[in-house]
Amino acid sequence: MRKRNQKAIQMRKIFELERQLWRYWHNFYGMYEATSYERKARKSFSQNGIKLPKNQLESFARSSSTFVFGDNRLVPEDQEMMLQILRQWIRFCKKLILITDRFPKSSQSLLNRLLRGEVSTNDFLKNVFETSSGLYTEKGVVQLLEWVRKQRIKVIACGTSGSLEGQDLRLIQTILKYKNPNSTIWVWTGSIRVAPCHLPSSFRGFNENALFLSLDSPETRWHNFMSKGFLRLGSNCFVYLNRSPLLSLELFRAWRTKDGPVLSPSHLKTRLFDFISEIAQIAGEPAPPKPMKVLHPFETASLKWILSGSISKSVRSFIYERLKRAESAVVPQYRIILLSTLDMGHVAEEAAHYCHLASYHKCRFGPIFSVVEEALAYLASTWIVPGRNERWSEKRDVSSWKTVHKLGYSLGKKLSQEWKKSKKARSMILECWRIRPKNEKEAGLLWQEMKAIV
Repeated sequence: MRKRNQKAIQMRKIFELERQLWRYWHNFYGMYEATSYERKARKSFSQNGIKLPKNQLESFARSSSTFVFGDNRLVPEDQEMMLQILRQWIRFCKKLILITDRFPKSSQSLLNRLLRGEVSTNDFLKNVFETSSGLYTEKGVVQLLEWVRKQRIKVIACGTSGSLEGQDLRLIQTILKYKNPNSTIWVWTGSIRVAPCHLPSSFRGFNENALFLSLDSPETRWHNFMSKGFLRLGSNCFVYLNRSPLLSLELFRAWRTKDGPVLSPSHLKTRLFDFISEIAQIAGEPAPPKPMKVLHPFETASLKWILSGSISKSVRSFIYERLKRAESAVVPQYRIILLSTLDMGHVAEEAAHYCHLASYHKCRFGPIFSVVEEALAYLASTWIVPGRNERWSEKRDVSSWKTVHKLGYSLGKKLSQEWKKSKKARSMILECWRIRPKNEKEAGLLWQEMKAIV
């Protein structure tokens, strides 16, 4: 009993940290103000649920004629989970019809051509969302559409315009239009649609014969911090808890800013190690020892470690402050790398910081030292992501952080341009890279050398 209580206390702290970070990031990224519809939905997700084995969820599905999945369209992990479930359920389904408000009604003709193989997924996304199938945020949509095409499933797009209440009405009307005894209706919508408070009113007419599953319910996750997997909130309302809600915010940022390619959370550490090796090789230096710890907030294991007594209070405070502002960092004396983003350019930048700072142990980084370090790290990140072009967000600009990074990035961009011009320029830049200033005076001299190159 005592061990269980200790674990409960620990899990409560982990999910409270995740919740705090979610709130900070939500404000930091300038997320839109929630409507009363959304606030009501979030509140209704905050309730205790009943732990449910996956096979029991399937038994509920077998007695349902309508499956309503609510996800975050920008999170591929949500669509992958939906597909994983549907690949099992399709065995006992009648003729499957997909009804979705993820695509505008005007895209129906192009959608039909996509399903017939007449246009590519990339052309479809470019026309509908002005985006690309190569983006990580569209990976799940691409996989889902390809599966739908192979299964020859009919798809009905019912639109994304109008108020949330109006969209509800249009979605219900479309479902009732195509619902028949010989078909199983699969609805793909947003997680907010399947909030417990909306089910009786929004899906009236067939609520009792439908299964509702939310794949993006942070409030339920935080409220049931001791649970994993699937949870039952009502007679036919279920949620999936295993995905970090911080991933939703990070992928929203990536989709909105379109800064560059995004990495999968599951591949983050592997790619980071690859970048460290590549940067060291280009710099003509031996690769530094592997980091002792790579932390990122998209998994609870990292949050658990941050809350543990494994590091000093000052380092823990430093990491926490960086996490609050969605900033990454390197702590060379402890060989720790913190990644608060999935952006490939930023991950490469932290790999460059680690390569260049690995030999430092007790050095205090002054403003000039920091500018030099930011410039070199930005330069090295373009060795990995040649097309990187960091667009500065004024929302991020605060105090000295603004000045240091803007100066460093500006110089780093110029060095990157020179790097591409000639072998002589590359040789001069590598000489600067190999210098390790010990104080502000030496950093100032290096800064002058770097400026002379550009």
